[in-house]
Amino acid sequence: MEAERHGVLPLDDRGAAVLFRASRQPGTPTARRRHVYLPPISHIVSDACPSMARSFTITATIGHPVSGGNGAILARGTINSGVVLYVQDGRLVFVYNCFREHSRVEMATTLGPGAHEIVVHVERSADQSAIASMSVDGVDAGSAHVPLLLRIISSTGMDFGRSNAPVTDDYQAPFVYPGTISRVVIQLPEIANARDRKADVEVEARAAMTRQ
Repeated sequence: MEAERHGVLPLDDRGAAVLFRASRQPGTPTARRRHVYLPPISHIVSDACPSMARSFTITATIGHPVSGGNGAILARGTINSGVVLYVQDGRLVFVYNCFREHSRVEMATTLGPGAHEIVVHVERSADQSAIASMSVDGVDAGSAHVPLLLRIISSTGMDFGRSNAPVTDDYQAPFVYPGTISRVVIQLPEIANARDRKADVEVEARAAMTRQ
């Protein structure tokens, strides 16, 4: 009666994991394994961001200006934890920040002007560590060991062409990239078994509860 009087019906006493399982319907952001972004995009809220709890691949197509310049191509997280792909001193850099322990992949040469395709692949190992590798225009640009692939990265969301909160000490926000970003694709692996699917749902549920 009290619930009806105060307008909070209907009540739902299902657990967070069950609610999240119901939310992962076809067509919703949490159900997709492939996320395609066509900047300019100001910000992607955390609830619509792809999960990075398992392996993932980022493919960015950019146009680097003749005059050069530094800035973030993709950034998610804060100085406490996150991922960022950026240009610094003319070189492409990818950093995975695991509770301030930074795994860094840096291009050995400077990035020339014009169109480029950048691929960052993070492959999770059985012990929940990972290997982050980067290639530029099909050429290997190095790799780094990630000690722990975080189940929950950040509740701050994701940005393209800027980093509204620094993920490393290399730069200051908003670190706007002066070139063009034509397309960014984030590809997630298919989840092979029910146990892994359930684990992913439970992780997303816990992440949502921390944002309440």
